[in-house]
Amino acid sequence: MIHALALLILSQEPRLTDVAFGSKPMGATIVIDGKPITRKTPVPFAAPVQLTQGKHTVVFVFEGQSSEPQEIVVGTERLVVKGEVPTKVAPTP
Repeated sequence: MIHALALLILSQEPRLTDVAFGSKPMGATIVIDGKPITRKTPVPFAAPVQLTQGKHTVVFVFEGQSSEPQEIVVGTERLVVKGEVPTKVAPTP
């Protein structure tokens, strides 16, 4: 009985997958599901972000500019997410 209960509890825990992030330009803040995380790009697999499996929305923010939102699906395999943040163009004199 206890073994079956332990298996039930383990099956209900969220499953995590390693995700690496990259952006142009580097140094962008990563926003996942509307919440900025404390890491900036690049985030390599050597020190990945772990996300629960399922759908997530990712945005990269750099110097007040944002990338287009990306919907990603995190499964059981490691995932690399890349984004490009438009940079401000200096006005020509």
